[in-house]
Amino acid sequence: MPGSCDYMNRTASKIYQKYIEDKAKQQVNVPHAIFQQVHENMLSLQASSTANNPNTGSGSGSGNTTKFLQQNRYIFKPAQEEVYKMMKLDAFAKFKESKEVR
Repeated sequence: MPGSCDYMNRTASKIYQKYIEDKAKQQVNVPHAIFQQVHENMLSLQASSTANNPNTGSGSGSGNTTKFLQQNRYIFKPAQEEVYKMMKLDAFAKFKESKEVR
């Protein structure tokens, strides 16, 4: 169910596996420092979801769910900002026009 800790964890894992992790088929090109930060955010999300997830019986209702979601809503923020920065600089168009690509 959208808004639940389990849903957020599953969705974040899918995004991470599809776009961020080392062997992702559609990996986003971000600097290693940002990759590392997002990776650590994912580890933190996974740890906090198992330790504090009210859906697994170790929490006390919607208060814990809200806290969990607030703490983990920005796990991809560094990668998002980098992608936006690259789009703003139009790095891909410049790459396509470079003599190395031709």
